[in-house]
Amino acid sequence: AFASDVPRRRSELKAALDGGDLEAAARLLHGLCGSASYLGASELHRLCGELERAANAGDMTALRAALPDLMQMLDRFEAESA
Repeated sequence: AFASDVPRRRSELKAALDGGDLEAAARLLHGLCGSASYLGASELHRLCGELERAANAGDMTALRAALPDLMQMLDRFEAESA
């Protein structure tokens, strides 16, 4: 279920960041973090946690810098789960 939901979550997160909505980004990252933890995806869990903290701190620079890494991890997770 998580893997099939990745495209929607990815686009919602990108839209939140593009719109500067850090509250929505933090909420989405929190959900990704929880799902990653539940599935044992420790690297994804760690990065989502870091990005959630950055969103809560209002650090858009850190979010934008790490977004490509997150998207790559989500792509890899989605491909491995297919």
